[in-house]
Amino acid sequence: DLVQRLMEKGLIPLSALDVIRGWMLLEMSTGTEEERRLIRAATRNKLGYQDIKAALLSMFEEKHHRIPLDGDRKGKGKYGGLFFNDGSYFG
Repeated sequence: DLVQRLMEKGLIPLSALDVIRGWMLLEMSTGTEEERRLIRAATRNKLGYQDIKAALLSMFEEKHHRIPLDGDRKGKGKYGGLFFNDGSYFG
């Protein structure tokens, strides 16, 4: 793993991993450049994982948009939410 080797050589500080995780979350969870701009504006251009996660949750809550996963079963539909790499779930 490239990141692991760079960390072992002392070329990447541990704090940079949080920014890398945040950037990856931002890139994977947004579909358009406009959505990425909104998230970056909400975090004041901070790319830390927790900052990006909080902004995404806020955006998700504002939209109140849930996607049906497997249809309505006897009046009890299942709806999608947001899953994060740290195992947490919102939705």
